[in-house]
Amino acid sequence: MSETPLTGGAAVGPTGDAGLTFEAAFESLQETIGQLERGGLPLDAAIAAFERGMALAGYCAEILEAAELRVTRVLESAPRGLDEPAF
Repeated sequence: MSETPLTGGAAVGPTGDAGLTFEAAFESLQETIGQLERGGLPLDAAIAAFERGMALAGYCAEILEAAELRVTRVLESAPRGLDEPAF
C-alpha cells in the first residue's frame, strides 16, 4: 500500500484519491455510514457504499497505526525520567 502523510510519502486513499488526509478519509467514511444508515439505496449501490466504507476504515486504521508508531518512537527516544502519557 502507499505511504501515508505521516510516513513522508504521498497518500493515496482507498479509491485512488491522491493526497487523501486522515481527516478527509474519516469525513468520507462518516458520510458513507450515514448513507447506509438512512437506507433506501438500491442493493448494488448499498454494496458499493459498504465496500467503500470498509476501504476507508482500513485506510484510516493504517494512518492511526503509523501515528501510534511515530509517537512510540518519540517516547522511546526521549530522555528517561520524563512523565510518559498513558496510551
